[in-house]
Amino acid sequence: MSLFQDIVVEREPPLAVIRLNRPEVRNAIRPQTVKDLLKALKQLEKDGEVKAIILTGGEGVFSAGADIKEMSKFTPAKARSFARTGHKLLDYMETYPKPIVVAMDGAARAAGLDLAMAGDYVIASDRSNMGWTMINVGVITALGGNSRALKILGLRRGKAALLATRVFKADEALQLGLVDEVVPAEKLMERAREVANELASKPPLTYAIMKKMIKDSIALSGRQADAREIEYYARCFRTRDTKEALTAFLEKRKPVFTGK
Repeated sequence: MSLFQDIVVEREPPLAVIRLNRPEVRNAIRPQTVKDLLKALKQLEKDGEVKAIILTGGEGVFSAGADIKEMSKFTPAKARSFARTGHKLLDYMETYPKPIVVAMDGAARAAGLDLAMAGDYVIASDRSNMGWTMINVGVITALGGNSRALKILGLRRGKAALLATRVFKADEALQLGLVDEVVPAEKLMERAREVANELASKPPLTYAIMKKMIKDSIALSGRQADAREIEYYARCFRTRDTKEALTAFLEKRKPVFTGK
C-alpha cells in the first residue's frame, strides 16, 4: 500500500482498516483527505486478499467536518473542485464493490457525517454525536449532506437537521436511521470487525450488484427502478458465485465464493 498524508491504512486480510489521521484538527476533511481516500479505496478494490473495509476516525472523534482553515482560503473555483471531488468519493463508496463498515466514535459533523453516511453499515459508539452544522460557519453542505439528510430523516426532520443544525446523540441517531447500531465505545472496533467479516462472507459479485441497484433505485422513478432491478437480477445469473450459492443451499453446505 502507498503512504498517505491524511489517512492510515492497515491491511488485516480479509479486512482493511482505513483511519482518518489528522487528530490535531479532529480529523477535519480537506482536499488532500478526499484524494487519499479515493486512492486507498482504488488500491484496496484491486487487492484480492481484502474482502471488506472498515472506515474509522480512531478513538474520540470521527471527523469534525470540512477543514475550516482550508475553507477560509477557498475561491469559488477551489470550492467547486473540493465539492466535485468529494461527491466523486461518496458516489464511489456507495457503489464500491466491497463492503464498507463505518466505525464512528465521538463527533461526526457536516462533511464528516456525509462521509459516514456513504458507508454500507454504520456502527456508532454510545458517546457519538452527529449533525450537519456547516451553516454555522456560513456554508451549505459540500458532499451531498442536503440530499442525504432529507432521504434519511424525511422532509421535516431533515430541514430541522440542516437549518437548525440539530446534533443527534447516538441513541437518537439510531432511532432516526442515521446509524445501524450503537455499542459501548470499548467494543466499537470489535463489533466493526464482526460485521465486516459477516458482510465479507457474502457473494462478492452479487453484493456489488445489489449496491448499484440500491443507488439506482433511489435516483430512478418506480417503473425505471423496477426495470433496472430486472436487469440486475438477470446479471446475477452470469456469475459462478450465484450458481455456487444456489447449489450450496440445496446441498446444505457452506458456499465457497471466488468472485467470478
